[in-house]
Amino acid sequence: MPILLRMLSLLALLSVQPLAAEAAWGPLPPDTWRIQAGDPQAPGGAVVLEERLAFNRSNLEWHYRVRIVSKEGMRAASFPAFPVGLLALEGRTIRPDGTVTPFASAKDCRQEPTKPTPYQPIQTLLVPPGVTSDCVVEVYARTETLWFQNNQWMRPLTRPWPIRTFVFSIHSYVDQSWSLQDVGRHRPEISETWTTRTFTFRNLPAEDEGPYVLAPTLDRPTLIFSFNDRLRTPPDGNPDTFWTQVASMLNLFQVKRAVRGDAYKAFSEALRKELPASPQEAARTLLIRAHTRLVNIHERTWETRQRGKDAESSIPSTRPYMAIDIGMLSPRYRVPDLGKMVREGGASAYDWQWLAWNLLADAGLKPRLLGVSNRNAWIFRYSFFNINQITRYLIGIEEPGRETLWLDPTRPLLAPGVIPAPYQGTPGILADLPEEMARPFEVPVQPATANTQTFTYTMAFAEGRQTFDLSAAFLGQEAYLLRFAAKDAAPQGRDQALKDLFAARLKDWTLTGAQVRHHGDVAQPYGWSIQGARPWEAAGALRVHPFPGLASPLEIPDAWPPRRTARIVLPYLQTHRATCRLAIPKGYHVPPQAALEARNAFGSVSWQLKPSSRPEEAEVDLVITTDTLVAPAEDLEAFKAYLGWIQDALARVVTVERDA
Repeated sequence: MPILLRMLSLLALLSVQPLAAEAAWGPLPPDTWRIQAGDPQAPGGAVVLEERLAFNRSNLEWHYRVRIVSKEGMRAASFPAFPVGLLALEGRTIRPDGTVTPFASAKDCRQEPTKPTPYQPIQTLLVPPGVTSDCVVEVYARTETLWFQNNQWMRPLTRPWPIRTFVFSIHSYVDQSWSLQDVGRHRPEISETWTTRTFTFRNLPAEDEGPYVLAPTLDRPTLIFSFNDRLRTPPDGNPDTFWTQVASMLNLFQVKRAVRGDAYKAFSEALRKELPASPQEAARTLLIRAHTRLVNIHERTWETRQRGKDAESSIPSTRPYMAIDIGMLSPRYRVPDLGKMVREGGASAYDWQWLAWNLLADAGLKPRLLGVSNRNAWIFRYSFFNINQITRYLIGIEEPGRETLWLDPTRPLLAPGVIPAPYQGTPGILADLPEEMARPFEVPVQPATANTQTFTYTMAFAEGRQTFDLSAAFLGQEAYLLRFAAKDAAPQGRDQALKDLFAARLKDWTLTGAQVRHHGDVAQPYGWSIQGARPWEAAGALRVHPFPGLASPLEIPDAWPPRRTARIVLPYLQTHRATCRLAIPKGYHVPPQAALEARNAFGSVSWQLKPSSRPEEAEVDLVITTDTLVAPAEDLEAFKAYLGWIQDALARVVTVERDA
């Protein structure tokens, strides 16, 4: 009887295990279930046993098999949803006891959206059913097309977990240009048939995934497909020749052939009335005026939706952002129709680049074009003959005696002159379009003073209550990030979100007011104010936190990986200032207290209790500066010390003692 039961159990198991023939997997490697938590083969709790990408004549096939050995490693089971062209998706989760949970479509998987940021669009991850901290997950997908963003498809071959075998094959009829970058020491085995070329990588190491890691700087092969039809590698192999071609093409299509018409001409003339005499101030004013009149459909706010509902409905909003429109690289290239943008009441982020360039040129401001790459995905390379590595164009305005003013016309919530953080300190390509010339250029790193956050507290003790009133102002990067995060909310919704944020931080306070200021006015610092109160009784000595609810300007990790090889990359340079004016309760005094003054290459931290000219008041000042953007891995201990000073300063309290 036991033998019969075992046979029936085996038959039942086999009846649910098989996948379709196209997704069929061979047997698991013999050591699969011997890999357990803590095994050096599975750092981070997972190891990819096999991954395969097949670029066929008319579709793409993906196979993925991963061994998960811990709760931490369960992330390895998730994969991005396929936005278009999905033909098949199936897989299974296998557990050590032989039980299997199959799935046959995206609907069978749990969806986990990522948090959107200004520089990374929201992405939906699919999590297969039945995933545990001890299992194997197998996934097969077939799509009819690649999802080209910015006219290219980019795929690093490494992951945060080791990969035993990674195979990709390319059919000879695949007509997009492709390249394999940064192979380095990871040399593939290459085999060919009359139709297919296959590359096999073995034992790819896990990516360094620690805090403050910039992925494109890691040692990882990257596969790139792109449309580059009109731009050919120059016979002399000279990058100057290639990028001069780019400047000539942009000047021809985006400037000389731009369709203007009466609507655009009237719009341009209206914007140019009574501009400031300073070229840079004129550029700021002109761009702000343009954004108040026309919608950017890729960065809409609650206010612009109310203002332009009818106009926006006629603007194609489903097209993903592209720095180079796919049409540019085909015979059906569409030149920018500036008049149509004005008539429709708005444009895409892509079109805003050329609308702004032409408006600035009309004003005689001699704009310059700077092609940049988002460093979170790719670092621009002058020697790589691919225009699609450019993800944005910044526009530069010169003025004698001043640094170049850089504008990003695709971001209406960004104050003119602020360079988005993912471009700072990276290489780019600077083009003078009328002259059709281009040269390599490093995007400036803006100083810490350009990104200043100021917090002003007043605190009092009266009538059985301790109260605080906080006013905050933000310049630069943080102002943009806050505006972007609140862009979809109505004004009262922004106030409520601010109140909810501080309520989560200050659970023993009652918040009595919250107000956001200057959300849509980028000519002003972004600001807000918030008030709170809690019961207080005169008793013994008081320990008063001078900055309730104040968050760290930098993430302070709970733990660090045991080994660091990647460079330390911070988001941007910044200055974080906080002041608290403390009204001393009657019958109390504030004795002198030790200051904190610390500095190293990463920045400085200062916390001081200052004497006040009024004996009934005390003042506490906190200043944190971040002065280094990139540092080698060897400086990790100094960086930890810097973050430790920040943590110490934010946790400090003021002792208020009873009078004798």
